[in-house]
Amino acid sequence: MTIASNAVGSVVLVLAGFVIGGISLAGAAPGWLVVVSMAPSLIGFWWLARVRSARVEIHSDRLIAVGFLWTRTIRRSQVLMVIDDPSVPCVMWRSSIGIPVATFLTTVMTGELGASREGTARRKSFLDEVSRWAQH
Repeated sequence: MTIASNAVGSVVLVLAGFVIGGISLAGAAPGWLVVVSMAPSLIGFWWLARVRSARVEIHSDRLIAVGFLWTRTIRRSQVLMVIDDPSVPCVMWRSSIGIPVATFLTTVMTGELGASREGTARRKSFLDEVSRWAQH
């Protein structure tokens, strides 16, 4: 998904929450129902904020993946391998206590539907850069 489609999705959630919440208020619904009906709006606002800040940063000693749900900082010394397939890009790494972890780079993922030829080429080029970074 693109940032634009994620932004549209979050706006739809925000509007849906306001509509459902308004209907609940107009019908003199119990307070808990109004709060529950506003949940889509809260999720939509959170989603919109996270989508706009999602990114992958490469630094000399670490990679920072800011995703839609959480942020991971991975030291280069922890990286086991990089899967540079744009449909499922992933960094395989070992945690500080030795547990293997997979971090999917959702911000550069094309997904099953794919992306334009240019978009896929840009993603592949970036993933090649991540692979080279991991090998040094």
